Amino acid sequence: MYGETVVVSYGDHPPTRKVVTDDNDFAPVSIASAPTPAPRAVPSRVEQPIQRDANVVQGAILNSEHITPGKLFNPIRTMAKAQLEKERAALARIDARQKLLPPPVDEIKIMRRKTDTNPAVLPTIIPEEPEEEIVLAQHQHHHRRSPSSSPERVSPVVVPIMRSRRPSHRESARESMVVASRPASRASRVEIRAPPSDDDDWVTEIYRPKESQNMLIDRGHDADDQYDGPAPVQPVQQQPVFVPRPPQAAPPQKERTAVHAPKQPWKLTIRKMNFLPGEELDDVQIIDQVFAQIIDDCRRANAYRIRATERDNVTAILKKHQIHPDQLNRQYEISSDIKIELIMAARKWPLYFNQIFEVIEERATENVFILLAVGESGIRLLVHNPENTQSPLIIQDHFEFGDIKDVMLEERQLLTLRTRTNMLVHLRTDQAAQIRAIIEKYLYGSAKSRSFVLASSDYITNESDHLSFAKGQRIELVEKNGVPRGWMHGRIHNRYGIFPSEHVVPEHVDERGHHPDVPALNSPHAVYERRDDSYGYEYAEDGDGREKHTMLEFALLYFRPPRGDRRKDWSWKEVAKRVMWTDRPIQQSLLRLDGAEANKLACDVFLNMMKYMGDEPLKKGELITDVVYRLFMMMKRLEILRDEAYCQLIRQTTNNRSEQADSLVRGWRLFIILTSFFDCSSVLKPYLMKHLIDVANDSRRPFHGTAQQCISNLSKTFKFGGRKFLLNSSEILEITKGKTIKRQTYFIPGGHKKVVNTTSVTVVEDVIKELCSDLNIRSPSEQQEFVLCAVLENAHADTHYVKNDEYLLDIATELEHKTTPYSFHLRRAVWLHPLRLDSALYIDCMYYQILPDYQTGLLVSPQNNGHFSAATLDDIAKLAAYVYLGNEEYRQHAIDERMVIEMLPKTTLLSRIVTPDMWVERVERKLRTMDTGISVAHARAAFLEIVEKWPSFGALFYRVLSSTEHDREIAETVISINRAGLRLLSGDNYRTLAEYSLSAIGPISPFTRNSSEYLDITVRGADRDIRMTIQSDKAADIARLIGHYLFVYKNHKNSITSEATRTH
Repeated sequence: MYGETVVVSYGDHPPTRKVVTDDNDFAPVSIASAPTPAPRAVPSRVEQPIQRDANVVQGAILNSEHITPGKLFNPIRTMAKAQLEKERAALARIDARQKLLPPPVDEIKIMRRKTDTNPAVLPTIIPEEPEEEIVLAQHQHHHRRSPSSSPERVSPVVVPIMRSRRPSHRESARESMVVASRPASRASRVEIRAPPSDDDDWVTEIYRPKESQNMLIDRGHDADDQYDGPAPVQPVQQQPVFVPRPPQAAPPQKERTAVHAPKQPWKLTIRKMNFLPGEELDDVQIIDQVFAQIIDDCRRANAYRIRATERDNVTAILKKHQIHPDQLNRQYEISSDIKIELIMAARKWPLYFNQIFEVIEERATENVFILLAVGESGIRLLVHNPENTQSPLIIQDHFEFGDIKDVMLEERQLLTLRTRTNMLVHLRTDQAAQIRAIIEKYLYGSAKSRSFVLASSDYITNESDHLSFAKGQRIELVEKNGVPRGWMHGRIHNRYGIFPSEHVVPEHVDERGHHPDVPALNSPHAVYERRDDSYGYEYAEDGDGREKHTMLEFALLYFRPPRGDRRKDWSWKEVAKRVMWTDRPIQQSLLRLDGAEANKLACDVFLNMMKYMGDEPLKKGELITDVVYRLFMMMKRLEILRDEAYCQLIRQTTNNRSEQADSLVRGWRLFIILTSFFDCSSVLKPYLMKHLIDVANDSRRPFHGTAQQCISNLSKTFKFGGRKFLLNSSEILEITKGKTIKRQTYFIPGGHKKVVNTTSVTVVEDVIKELCSDLNIRSPSEQQEFVLCAVLENAHADTHYVKNDEYLLDIATELEHKTTPYSFHLRRAVWLHPLRLDSALYIDCMYYQILPDYQTGLLVSPQNNGHFSAATLDDIAKLAAYVYLGNEEYRQHAIDERMVIEMLPKTTLLSRIVTPDMWVERVERKLRTMDTGISVAHARAAFLEIVEKWPSFGALFYRVLSSTEHDREIAETVISINRAGLRLLSGDNYRTLAEYSLSAIGPISPFTRNSSEYLDITVRGADRDIRMTIQSDKAADIARLIGHYLFVYKNHKNSITSEATRTH
C-alpha cells in the first residue's frame, strides 16, 4: 500500500496522481466527510473455507488448553493482560486514523459478474426509478461560476480502479468512494467494473441513502467544489430543491448476491458442557454432535477433563462394536445406538460434562484457591496440578446432590453449601448467584417439564409445516408462537410441525378417558368405613386425596371398636378417649390383635409401661431396669406388640393428668428407649412420625426437644435395624435421669484424640464422618476409606475392625462384658484416593500410620537379585532426611548411627553393601541440599509425597501359612493388599511372587476346615479363571479388607483421580 501511486478524479477536473507515503496521505481534503463513525472496506478477495467433515464438531480450546470458558490461571492471565493492552493501543491508533479517512458507505452488496467482456475500466451508471430528484443549488465560486448561474444537476463522480493487481481491503475502500446525486425515495447504484484477473472478479454495488447526501450538504460541502487549485471562497449554504422527474424503467437485475467475511482471529465452537436433570438424548443431530465432540477430545494429546482410563473406555466400546478408526472420519456410518452407548459412558466421567468455576474456599484458618465443578453426578472441589500433564485436575471433595441440604447466598459473592451433616463449605466468587442457580436446578429439578401426547388416530398430510404421524406414536409438545387455536406444535425425533389436537390425547389418558396409572380416589366416607379384617391394611386417604395421618384417623381405622354392636359408628368422644391418657390398666389391646395370647401380652405391656412412668407401684424387690427388660422381652417375642406399645405410649403421653409429677417426663424418656431399639410397621409409621413431628415443631410444648430426639432415633432404627444388645443397667438409669449423651474418646494416629458426644443410636459411620471432618475430609466416598478399630489393652493388643452400621454403645456393652480395657482408634484401611496434604492434622495422621510400616521394611521390596535399585536407595536417603526434619527430638542432635538405624527400613540394613556409617554420610549429604528450616509438617508432607509413589504404599500385610494356586502349593508367604491389588510376597525378603489387580478379583468366600481358617479367592484371567486358596489365622480380616477395597473401587472409581485407577 505504501509507495503506491493512486489516480484520483473529482468531477470535471482531470485526474491527479498522488504517491502514498504515510497513513496521513489517505486523508484527501477534497472529499466531504459523512457522519458515519466507522469505515467499511469493500472486500477484494474470497477466503477459501476450511474443509471439515459435516458430522464432526471440532474440539474447542476450552476443553483442551483451558479448563473452562473464560477461566485462565495466573501464568496465562499475565500474558492475556499484556495482549489486551496491545489491542487497546492498536484500537486507539485505528480510531485516530479513522477521523482522517474518507466517508464510509452505508450499505454494500457484492455481486459476481457473469461475463468478462470488457477488460477496460468502465464506470457504469445503472438508472433507477426515482419519483423525484434532488437538485442542488450550486455554491458560489469567484473563479468557476457567476452568481447568476442557474442550478444544474450534480454530475456523478466515479473513482476508477487503476491497477493490474488485486487491491487490498484498505485500497478498495478508499478508491471506491462515490458521491452521487440520487432520488429522494431510492438510492442510485454505481457499478465499478475491474479488468479480469486470475482470481474471481466481483461487481461492487455501493449504496448511499439520501440522508448521507443531505447531511453532506448541511456541512457546507459539495462534490464539485473539491479540486487541487487555490482555496475557494466559503460558499453560502442553500437548501435542496426537489423537482419531479418522470419515472424510467430499470433493466431487470439477475446478479447473484454473495457474502464475504474476513478471517477472524477467534474461533466459535458449540459444545455440550453438561446435562441437566432428566435430560434425554432423543435428537439425532444432538447425538451426532456430542459423539463427535467426545471423539475429537479423545484424539487430543492432553485433554484436561478426560483421563487415560476414560480414553481406554472409549476405545473398548469402539472395539466391541468393531468400529474401525477410519469410520470415525465418516461418523454418519456409525449407528445411533453405538453413539448413545458411548455418550452414556461419558456422562459417568467425573469431570467431562461439568461446569467448572474458579472459587476461593474460606476456611477457619486460611483461604484456598480451588475449582468448583458442577455436573449431574454431584459437586466436586478440584485442585489444579500443572505438573501432572496426564491428569492435572485432582478431585479433593465430592458431594452428591443427596448430601446437599441447602445452598445459601450469604453475600453477593459468598456462596455457602450446607450438607445434611450440617457441614458448611464457604466459597467466594463473582459468579456466586450463577452457581447457586445451577446447583438448584440439580437439587430441585428443572422448572420446565416436558409434556407428551399420544396419537389416537392417524394423521397423514403433505403439508411441509405439518407433522404426520401414525396412531400410537408418542409426540413431544414444543412451544411455538402463532399456533392456531385447536392445533398443537410438536416433534417426533427430528421432525417438527403442527397438527390438530383432536388426533391426540394426553399420554396418561387412554381412549376411554381413564387414567390407568392413577388409582381411583376413595369416597368421602371411605375413611370412616369399618374394617372387620385383621390388622395390616394400608392407611386410607380422605376424599380429596390428602393424607392426614392423625392418630384419630388411625384409631378409627385400626383400634378395637367399643363393646356391643360392631356395626355402630363411633362418636368422636369415644375415639378421643382411646388416644388420651388413662389412669387405669387396659383390659384388652388397643389394636385388633388376633389370639388371646397376643391380647394378654398387650395388657402386660401397658401395665409395665405404667410402672415405669410411676402410675402403678413396683412390686417388692422389683427394679426399674426389670420393668424395661420385661418390655423388651415381650416386644422381641411378638413383633405386632411393637405397634401396640407405640400406640399405648402415645396415649399415655397425650393429655397426661397423672398425680405423679414425673409421669409425663418418664413417658417421653421411655419413648427414647423404645425408638432406639424397635421400629414399627409400615402402616403405623406415617402416623407415628406425624405425631412426633407435630410435637417437635411446636416450641410451646415442653417436650418438643425430646420428640426431635425420638424422630432421630426412629430414623436410625429404620436405617440400621435398631440396637442389638440390651441396655446395661447403668445406661437405663442414666436415660431415666435424663442423661442421654455419653462422652466417648476416640484416638487418631499421631497421639491425637477427640471426645465425641455419643448417643444411644450413634453408629460407627457417624463417628467416622465427624473425625474425618476434623481431618478436612468431606467427601463421603473418601470417608468410606476409613475404619474404626477397637483395640484391646491386653498382652497381644488385639485389634477388631468394627462395621460402619454397628452401634457404638452395643460394641461398648459387649466389650465391657469381657472386663478388658479397650479404646477406639481411627485408621485408614483403603488408599485409593490421593493424599490431600492440606491439613496439619491430616498429615500427622497419615504420617504416623505409614511410618511404622516403612520402618519395618514392608513398603520397599528388593529386586529379584536381592538388591535395591539406585533410585530406591536415593529415595530412602531422602526419606531418612525428611524423617530427621519431621522429628523435633532428632533436630536437636546431629545424625549418628543409632539415629539413622531408626530412620531406615530394616530390609535395607540387611545389605552389606551400604553400612550404617555410609548411610549417615548419605543422609547428611541430602540434608545439605534441602531447606533445613522447613516446618515439621512440611517435612512430613514431603515424606508422604515420595512414599505415595511406591507400589506398596498403603498396603496391609498378613502372614499366610500356606497358599495353593493351580494345584501349586506355596509355603509360608505374606499377602499384601493395597490399591495395586493383591500380591503374594516371599516370607524372607518380601519379593513379589504373584500379583492381581482389583478389577480382576472375583468372588471371595472364607470357610473353616479342621478348626483352621481358609479363604477362597477367584481371579479372572484372560483365558481362564484362577482359584487361589490361602490358609491364615486372619482369613476373616483379609476377606473384609479385600471386600472393602472392591466396594470403594467399584462404587467410586469414576471420582478417584489417583494413580491406582489408571493401573486397573
